[in-house]
Amino acid sequence: METAKMINLLKEKGNVALGSENYSEAIDIYTKAIQLDDKNHVLYSNRSAAYVKAGKYEEALQDANKTIELNPTWVKGYSRKGTALSFMQKYTEAISAYSDGK
Repeated sequence: METAKMINLLKEKGNVALGSENYSEAIDIYTKAIQLDDKNHVLYSNRSAAYVKAGKYEEALQDANKTIELNPTWVKGYSRKGTALSFMQKYTEAISAYSDGK
């Protein structure tokens, strides 16, 4: 199977796992996809969401920052960063992250 199709398949499987509240599985699947394409900002964003749901806020923040690094014009990266910071009770930084995404 070609790499792009494999990445899309993994992303879809990760999304299903995330939607089914299987957060560890979603993280593992997104990680496999990232290993195939470490420049794909959407994969980091999705894994950030899974990390938040799993209560792993530091990891979520790292992935949100990577999302922003890869695509600084994509608003969702800033939203992911704000969410992670919010759960870490870093509210001033969270507000700043949300504002940066405008």
